Amino acid sequence: MQGDSAAGSLNGFFGKNGITPEEIVLVTVMIHILVVDDDKNTRRLLRAVLEAEAYQVSEAENGEQALEALDREHVDLVVLDVMMPKMDGAAGTTCRS
Repeated sequence: MQGDSAAGSLNGFFGKNGITPEEIVLVTVMIHILVVDDDKNTRRLLRAVLEAEAYQVSEAENGEQALEALDREHVDLVVLDVMMPKMDGAAGTTCRS
């Protein structure tokens, strides 16, 4: 009986607000991760693992491309290789405030 009254309360809530349970849309916020590594196989592996966990993934081959990606899009987390050509991970972490 308690389940019936709980369901009734829920239906009453939706009815009062003009919303039916069928009209509710669940919104998922995807975390966007930028993977920066000069090794293509490492990027592929990280992308596969992260996308399997429902993360949005972008890639960059070096620090310069990473900075360009950060200018273009919102990124929540950067996974950064420390040793890369052009601009390595250590330099990439100190070139912006």
